[in-house]
Amino acid sequence: MKLLPHAHADFMRGVHHEDDEYRMALYESDPGSPEIYDPTHECQAAKSGIVLTNYRVETNSDGRANLHFSDIHLDGVTLRYRYAVLFNASKGGRTIQVIDIGKVVGVEGGLISIHMPEDGLVEFGSLQ
Repeated sequence: MKLLPHAHADFMRGVHHEDDEYRMALYESDPGSPEIYDPTHECQAAKSGIVLTNYRVETNSDGRANLHFSDIHLDGVTLRYRYAVLFNASKGGRTIQVIDIGKVVGVEGGLISIHMPEDGLVEFGSLQ
């Protein structure tokens, strides 16, 4: 998964830390590439972002490192989204990544699960 351009510099400067609070905001329309999390047009059921848990960094056999969090499960919600914004709530809402899942998905008054990619949300050391 690709970092936003400013997020590369943030990681190089040591802005983001393991003990920070990371969140994921959900949007039905494209939020663009903001440097700071913007709650405008965010899904109401996940207002202010969903707190991510179990921060961990794992390394691959090819020497790349991947940032992982636990899956998200929300019960009794009504929401629709296509985009997710990963941001650091402890650092003034500095954004890290915008994820386009490719189609609008949702649930009405039910359970929604957001499964994190096996290779992590963010990859460091990528040749891209």
